[in-house]
Amino acid sequence: MAACGLADNRLAAFSFVFLLLLPAYVPLRAQSVTEAPRERPGDVYKELMQPLEQVRSSLDNWSPPELAALAAGIKRAQEYCNQVSPAAVTGDDLYQLARVCAVGQQWNAADTAASAYIKSASQPYQAHAYAIRINALLNLKDTTMAIEVARSMLHSVPYDATVDQSIAYLIHYFAMSLNEAALSLARERQPFLLAALASDIPLKEQPGDAIIGIAALYREGLELAYLEQYAGHQGEARQARAALDAELVKIPAEKIDNEVEIARARTQYALLGEKLPDIQILRYAATGSPRPRINPDYGTATVLLLFPEWCAQCRRIMQPLSEFLIRNNAAGIHAYGVLALDTDETAADPFKNDSFKDLQHTPTLTTPSTSLDTFGAVNFPFVVIADGAGTIRYLGTVAQNAFDAGGFIEQVIEDN
Repeated sequence: MAACGLADNRLAAFSFVFLLLLPAYVPLRAQSVTEAPRERPGDVYKELMQPLEQVRSSLDNWSPPELAALAAGIKRAQEYCNQVSPAAVTGDDLYQLARVCAVGQQWNAADTAASAYIKSASQPYQAHAYAIRINALLNLKDTTMAIEVARSMLHSVPYDATVDQSIAYLIHYFAMSLNEAALSLARERQPFLLAALASDIPLKEQPGDAIIGIAALYREGLELAYLEQYAGHQGEARQARAALDAELVKIPAEKIDNEVEIARARTQYALLGEKLPDIQILRYAATGSPRPRINPDYGTATVLLLFPEWCAQCRRIMQPLSEFLIRNNAAGIHAYGVLALDTDETAADPFKNDSFKDLQHTPTLTTPSTSLDTFGAVNFPFVVIADGAGTIRYLGTVAQNAFDAGGFIEQVIEDN
């Protein structure tokens, strides 16, 4: 993959939310591996909460009072950070100062305080301090040092939920930037993930409450196989997948927290390099009401942005997607938004409803919500990119700016 600086320009705001909201995965007894995956109450609860968490992850969806409260907190943090020097505090107060400065988006000060805490060998927040450093360095655009700190983190502190989420965040950041560092870092992380799976217990935050379950660890481990595939390393991709599956089969069925999540991860991975599957298309929002379908002539490339109706940030991407389509019309690229509707809504034309006014006159198709299962899509915005032969070259989540000129989507198409 070619390196290019395409990271989300809202990194500071997103990383603030990342620091505050770590996902928790609660282990539950799974069904026998010989049975079809069946949803358990805990899995359903997690799925119910996921849309809310995804909506909250975008500051564009926050209410004015919430944004005002956030601004007040940032201002107070900035004032305190500017008043207190890291040299004036010691021990755990250094870590707490780093946290305050990170909230205030004072990235140099946050990095300095976190670095001083790490060097002091104070306990128990070593992993958390490393996480703050990585976040601060990304916001300072010092990706070289961010990688160095991440590698030091991997080899200096126990691999817990904090380390796992920090490295996962960094890998995703580089992957969305089409930076080769994503692959090298994923390779370096993989032995730690395999060891975590071999322990057959959830990965816990030390100290803290975050828990990464077996299914989530498997899904993260599969990212290496994805990245190897994207880089054209088919043999290495097979080896990564085989090593991951070899560890999973050793785990007693009752210790696997979510078979459905594992099945979805496998569904997605199995589609990579395969023909774009057929999905039912119901209606089309664009002016002139052309035949509602995905053009079977895939052109130079075909891009699908799949999303459920509650994903407000996905709906906002339809405007830059429309501009992307106009910009690349001469290149023969097809692009569609694919709005997934609940079954009881599919009979009506949603684009006549005021609640979908923002999608009128955009290249948005509708499909039953079951089409999301075809791609194993549960996190959004979710994009599928197929080449001129209809072969899937990328599928997964993207940043808000993915359809910008020279952005992630155009780079993926160019590389394929």
